[in-house]
Amino acid sequence: MTRFIVVRSLQIVILAVLTVSVLASCGEGNGSEVGRSVYDYIVGEPDLSTLEEAINLVDLLDQFAFDNPEGRDYTIFAPTNDAFEAFLQSQGASELDQLDPDVLSDVLKYHIVRDSL
Repeated sequence: MTRFIVVRSLQIVILAVLTVSVLASCGEGNGSEVGRSVYDYIVGEPDLSTLEEAINLVDLLDQFAFDNPEGRDYTIFAPTNDAFEAFLQSQGASELDQLDPDVLSDVLKYHIVRDSL
């Protein structure tokens, strides 16, 4: 039950607090995104540093570091630092490592859609 509440709370915070970031399916149209991993985009965005920390904390780099050699569309609904901060506060935590790693892992996996939306 707690796991459901945590997952549901993060979903609500993400939707209510900030905008959805579509990382890999958007670009400047110059083709530079082909061959880059989703993780490359996350590392390059200062407002996604908490997402980067969460990915590393629960060892999900392989889920976010897949290459895009064919220019395949995929979408990441990326919670920003502000969304993570609001979520942590709602859970009575101040740091990511205070959360259940399995729940955090499931929440992060939920945000990958291997298709364009």
